[in-house]
Amino acid sequence: MNPLLVFSSYALAGILAIGVLHRFGPAAWYWHVLSIAAALAIGFFPLQPEWIRPSVDLSLGFIFTFLILWGVCGPFVRAQHWADRHQHHHA
Repeated sequence: MNPLLVFSSYALAGILAIGVLHRFGPAAWYWHVLSIAAALAIGFFPLQPEWIRPSVDLSLGFIFTFLILWGVCGPFVRAQHWADRHQHHHA
């Protein structure tokens, strides 16, 4: 498989995860924990022999990357939103 396609797919997953966090803000903490758990489950899930294809690997890698980044980055976005909201602006 073309390495540029793989890099582009994973980069898009990362940009999408960060973009969703930026646009909608973080969810409750348990959704981020479930996202990390789902990503790890996908990562450790043994594939059936008929599923071992580059397109399946790329799709699962995209989903894994999106879920792990969305789950891990949620607390950092929450801290940033909290700091921005509680900052006093003086004229």
